[in-house]
Amino acid sequence: MFLSSTKAEKFTKWGPRLRPLKQESLNLTRSLQTYGVNAIKEEGLSSAFDRQRQLRWSYSHIVEEYIVGLDEDIKEVVVQLINEDKHFQVVSICGMGGLGKTTLAKKVYHHSDVRRHFEGFAWAYISQQCKTRDVWEGILVKLTSPTKDERDQILKMTHEELAKKLNQVQQEKRCLVILDDIWSTEAWDLLSPAFPSGQTSEICEDMEKLGREMVVRCAGLPLAIIVLGGLLATKETLDEWDIVHRNIKSHLGRGREQGQQSRVHEVLALSYHELPYQLKPCFLYLSHFPEDFDIPAKKLVRLWVAEGFVSPKYELEGDEMLEDFAERCLVELINRCMVQVGITGSSGRIKSCRLHDLMRDLCLSKAKQENFLHIVSPWSRNEKADSSTGKIRRLAIFSEEFLTMNYYKENHHIRSLIYFKENSQLIKSVFKYLKLLRVLDLEGIQLLDGDLTEEIGSLIHLRFLSLKKTRIRVLPSSIGNLVCLETLNLETIEELSWESTVLIPIEIWKMKQLRHLYLPKWCNYLTDDKLQLANLSNLQTLVNFPTNKCDARDLLSLTNLKKLVLNDPRDFQDFGEIFNPPNKKLNSLRSLTMKTEMLSFPDKVVDVGQVVQGCPRLHKLHIEGRINKLPDYQEFPPYLSKLTLWGSRLVEDPMPVLEKLPNLRVLRGWGAFIGKQMVCSDKGFPQLKSLLLRGLPNLQEWTVEAGAMPSLFRLEISDCNKLVTAPHGLKFVSMLQELEIRWMPRAFKHRLEEGGEDFYIVQHVPSIIFLN
Repeated sequence: MFLSSTKAEKFTKWGPRLRPLKQESLNLTRSLQTYGVNAIKEEGLSSAFDRQRQLRWSYSHIVEEYIVGLDEDIKEVVVQLINEDKHFQVVSICGMGGLGKTTLAKKVYHHSDVRRHFEGFAWAYISQQCKTRDVWEGILVKLTSPTKDERDQILKMTHEELAKKLNQVQQEKRCLVILDDIWSTEAWDLLSPAFPSGQTSEICEDMEKLGREMVVRCAGLPLAIIVLGGLLATKETLDEWDIVHRNIKSHLGRGREQGQQSRVHEVLALSYHELPYQLKPCFLYLSHFPEDFDIPAKKLVRLWVAEGFVSPKYELEGDEMLEDFAERCLVELINRCMVQVGITGSSGRIKSCRLHDLMRDLCLSKAKQENFLHIVSPWSRNEKADSSTGKIRRLAIFSEEFLTMNYYKENHHIRSLIYFKENSQLIKSVFKYLKLLRVLDLEGIQLLDGDLTEEIGSLIHLRFLSLKKTRIRVLPSSIGNLVCLETLNLETIEELSWESTVLIPIEIWKMKQLRHLYLPKWCNYLTDDKLQLANLSNLQTLVNFPTNKCDARDLLSLTNLKKLVLNDPRDFQDFGEIFNPPNKKLNSLRSLTMKTEMLSFPDKVVDVGQVVQGCPRLHKLHIEGRINKLPDYQEFPPYLSKLTLWGSRLVEDPMPVLEKLPNLRVLRGWGAFIGKQMVCSDKGFPQLKSLLLRGLPNLQEWTVEAGAMPSLFRLEISDCNKLVTAPHGLKFVSMLQELEIRWMPRAFKHRLEEGGEDFYIVQHVPSIIFLN
């Protein structure tokens, strides 16, 4: 990692590659301090570890003389470092061991152009056991070349004084600092306070004055202050702040006599008025959803695309899809504090979001004011459900109590219809009268059963159709008329009977605009012909690919496919051509799930080696079924971050292979191992955040060496009935915050409870939960 700064610059910027880490780093550091978690002490580490660390130690003055193949990389990094437009930046060189990261850094460090550009140089070796103060002292000594007295003063400085001094030196002259062998973002958390943060070094007094005045007008309500902060974060100049200040005064001047609640509403309203035009309909669309509703992020962005809020006219970056741009719009609304994050995934991506009650009130108010949406609910029965203020374009149904068939007939121009109720008596009227629909979301309507009406084929403008959690069992061939459809969800209610099988027409091949296709878990066809999917070249998501009803080779035509779920691949050899390593047709695939019918076909074996070599850019892999042996760790995709092994029944301990995966963050094992001993080694699982061990019937001894799993945050142990106690080495896993014990013997639980003989192993964990 390179850190460079130039002198006499009041404004600085973070290098783009580490910009998202800034707030996360601050939050994690505060969490560490709150819970009293300190760096892992070296006592207890083996002497072998010390020797290994010494072998890894790099020295800046030793530069390999004859290096080939790095010329272009050296040139690229040097150009970036000496760029005068970037006053402070962070450049990361990432990758697995042995790639030549340190060698590249040394060549750049000694490059003649770099030496002429910078005034101060420092090389610091970090290692996995990062000692913050030692690193800071070493860098400061190298940048300042202190006298003996000055060196003594450095040694006497407090932690805070040392960080401040090092920060100050880097702002006074051009400095290049190289942090070698940095293992994690947590290590950067600890080190970053001593480096210029990229923020303005002085607060503009006029900005501070305006900010304080605006905060006063927020009437002390935290939400209003947060939203105002989100708005001001998008304004960089004093003039822009002044405009916001005047707008607040103008808005509040009219409503002051109405009290604090009105004043707060006006502050929130200003955040809406300041939105870029393409974000306004995206925000208003959130008014569809009920109060305190967790809105699935994937579904939301696909609805935006279907409505045309996100279209090809917007500038996309590289190979970015419309859904990627829509996701950026959601992130922008979150950054402006107008939308709250619900659930995040293992990679940090947003899984769900929601609206604060007051922000939802604003959203509903603006949606009604702009005739954007009409909501039918018991609470809206006194409102006129007609088009007196213009045609109703979008409808959200919370209750049908006050609706009649004539309502749909009179409002035939509706473009979007979303249901939030389990029963509907008027659903047939939808297919009969609403011919202009682009969005039809019937998720959860359980009265929708049997045969889907042929009239569905007349809704030729549909872009989004969801029959998820309905009881539809037969789809008509007319569904092939929906040639504009982009998202089709047919994941109907699963029942443990043949009645849950859904008949699918082969006419699906006509829907060439499909981007996301969710098939039922169990499906059959109206004819003996196989379902043809090769024409659906725009598919990004294909869930429940029926391996016994489709030709596996069709997958080779789906070059945009990002997520694939194979349902019951009984004859794995059929996929040999698909996952053949030289084949690059699946290079876009990021998520792969393979489900085998383990109970009916317990001897079917999954060839994991062939799978991982054939999908080189996988981030998530979920395998249900037997695995004879794991491939070597080097054969796994380098960016694999989530791995689920269900019913693998591995004979050999899987940990020696899996712990070497450099980016693995989530590991879930359920019946994955049938051996008696399992070992997690020192330095193993460097990025692992979450670990689930469930259903390991023979496991008796689990060893966790000091230095293993340094980033582990959550651990769940379940149904491992022969495991006597938690591994001793967990006491060194200082980042562990959540431990959940499920369906384990009473003796195991008693040993780990407060006062138990093994409580010392887990006493540093803030949350320990026992469930039976």
